[in-house]
Amino acid sequence: MKQLLPCFCSLLLFTGNSSGQFLRFSQYMAAPMTLNPAMTGLGTEDYRITSNHRSQWSSISPMPYQTSTMSVDINTLKNKLPKGDALGVGVIGLFDRSGSGGVLNKTGGLSLAYHKTLGKDSNNHISIGAQGMWVHKNIDYARLTYEDIHNNGNGTLAYPFSVFTEKETMSYFTYNVGAMYSGKLGKQSSLYLGYSLYYVNRPIEYYLQSISQVIYTKHSIYGGTTHHISNNVVLNTSGLFLYHGAAMELAAGSTVGVVLNPRRTIAHNKTILYMGGWYRYQDALVPYVGFERRKVRWGFSYDINISDFTPAARSVGAYEVSLSFNGQLSRKARNADNSVYAPVLY
Repeated sequence: MKQLLPCFCSLLLFTGNSSGQFLRFSQYMAAPMTLNPAMTGLGTEDYRITSNHRSQWSSISPMPYQTSTMSVDINTLKNKLPKGDALGVGVIGLFDRSGSGGVLNKTGGLSLAYHKTLGKDSNNHISIGAQGMWVHKNIDYARLTYEDIHNNGNGTLAYPFSVFTEKETMSYFTYNVGAMYSGKLGKQSSLYLGYSLYYVNRPIEYYLQSISQVIYTKHSIYGGTTHHISNNVVLNTSGLFLYHGAAMELAAGSTVGVVLNPRRTIAHNKTILYMGGWYRYQDALVPYVGFERRKVRWGFSYDINISDFTPAARSVGAYEVSLSFNGQLSRKARNADNSVYAPVLY
């Protein structure tokens, strides 16, 4: 059975370099600081709190894979920088657990971004950002199962426990950088386009003291548009292309937002229903529904698996929940002429 450990590590390293195990969110625009550090503090309000949770592979494991993130970011120094400019500062925490808990990933980081206004109308911005992350992983081999402890006849465990008791921990620092453009296209439409690099320093993970694996740099290119069809209907489109080592992902989709109480005149008192979805190439269809009211937005999506793994997954995909809140630090800021233009991301 010891001979299976190298096989396991090879599999672990392979999945570690895939987009499936390195923090994938179908609602990628709802987790901006996991997509591009240049989006830190990019908002018309003073601060933003976001949280995302994803659960997957429930059809093949009684304990699904869980991925969660939470971030808090602010835009500041708006009164001390040129009009329309701002400094974004944020913190982020990430948690990823394999179904059995045999592999745990806990990551924390700090993000900084500068948002520079372009043009006389202050409706265009160039943003650049950087992010430092501390990654800590735990591997408990006793919680993992291997091929030769299964009964090949019925798929159940032939042994009630694993003979492996080794545990490993590893920690390392990595950093991410990115840039983004956002601006208006007339009175009714806007556009954004960004590019980011994650794991720029290509950190190395070590398993069983003898097996090492370089974490390749992840490249992400994304963009989107917003068009106000009327005062009460808005169309948002977005797309994402990323590659990470041998793994690639291509996704695109749109949402339509409809104001449910159009008689309300104050923007943050309006209730907006969002419906739409994304298509992830050769992998999944992702329907989405969301609600927004009083600067709080909630979203739910479900991955309908259409990949080659569909028979094993029995077409059961992943569900994902997102929550975001935007607010002001003081009442004076509400009327101040120092807001930062920010695009509608999804």
